[in-house]
Amino acid sequence: MLCEVRLQELLPQSEILIPLGLVHADGDGIQYVFLAEKGVAKRRRVLLGKLVENQVVVEKGLSPGDLLILNPAIDLLDGMPVTF
Repeated sequence: MLCEVRLQELLPQSEILIPLGLVHADGDGIQYVFLAEKGVAKRRRVLLGKLVENQVVVEKGLSPGDLLILNPAIDLLDGMPVTF
């Protein structure tokens, strides 16, 4: 299955903020987001900090330059091909 995604490149700054709606949690409560790496979706665990309006600070798990998938399909899985 292929899906088309929009990406946001994370830029160097003191804090990484992402939209809260992009954070998912699995059955064990582990929070994660999806990144695009080498043409496939990669599930990345994140540790979240404080809320800033409708965004959240990512304390661990993301780095500047990561390509965050902004509109993941509801059935997107780790390792699925993505195009952008």
